Amino acid sequence: MKTIQYSEILRRAFLLTWKNKFLWVLGLFIFIGSVVSNINFNPQDLSSQSASIPTAISSFFSQHQKTIENVFFLFVLLELLLFFLKIISNAAIIKSANDTKLYSQLPLRKILSEGLTYFYRLLFIEVLLDITVGLLALVFVSPILYLFSLNAFVSGILATVLAFGILVPLMILIYFIRRYSYYYVVLTNSGIKASLENGYGIFLQNAKKSLLMALLSIGIGLGFVLSLLLVLVLIGALASLISFGAYLLFAKNGLILVVLISSLFVLLFILLAFAAFTAFIQVLWLLFFKQISFQKSLDQKTEEELAAMPSPEAA
Repeated sequence: MKTIQYSEILRRAFLLTWKNKFLWVLGLFIFIGSVVSNINFNPQDLSSQSASIPTAISSFFSQHQKTIENVFFLFVLLELLLFFLKIISNAAIIKSANDTKLYSQLPLRKILSEGLTYFYRLLFIEVLLDITVGLLALVFVSPILYLFSLNAFVSGILATVLAFGILVPLMILIYFIRRYSYYYVVLTNSGIKASLENGYGIFLQNAKKSLLMALLSIGIGLGFVLSLLLVLVLIGALASLISFGAYLLFAKNGLILVVLISSLFVLLFILLAFAAFTAFIQVLWLLFFKQISFQKSLDQKTEEELAAMPSPEAA
């Protein structure tokens, strides 16, 4: 079994992402879709919390309840569209990063249309695995809540520890099945059942390597976030100096103008940074998957060749 060269994968992923800026656009779609789809907003929560909201704000919500509900509906619709765009962009970045020479010459619309080809299969996988996660959480959490409702705190704590020990490995397994099945759908045009089975199989065969890759990705992510925070602190310090100078020269209007420009610059910088980083992580996992799947193909080919060889007795 060939050893995975993680440093080489990191180097190739960085160069591939840096040289193909169109991947950043797809990374931006994935990042925005991931952020927005995790935002939960319910106007009913505002009504239930009206006692803790100042009177002026509470009366505003009461007087504009219909408008707030319409805004909520539009937000849910936008959230759904961005979630769909994230799935399409995931497929598109897998497809295009696998052949950058071809897809770097295509317009973005054409690349997204390629991703749309796999949309329904990927959406089904997303929904199926999300439902699985929800059912698992329900099965394990319900008895724990029941035990605590009976004031059986010792049993509840033990059940919590046991559930945690079972759920965490299952969540890890589902995470890798989701990721690897995406690659099988897009790269091999496999069906849903075959992609899930192959994703499960290749994870079992490369569990240690996959977990190490996940830890590496987490470490890279933490390093990225810390570096980004440091850069933002430096930008904030520089913007403060410029704002102070603008206030001395142009009074309040100059200060407001600098603050607006600085805020816009910071927002664009954050979006650009996360777009590039998201694209990099996607390419990193793609290269890792290609390496373990290629090794699997070599192993299967070797086994077939050995099986095809005549036995000494037959010779």
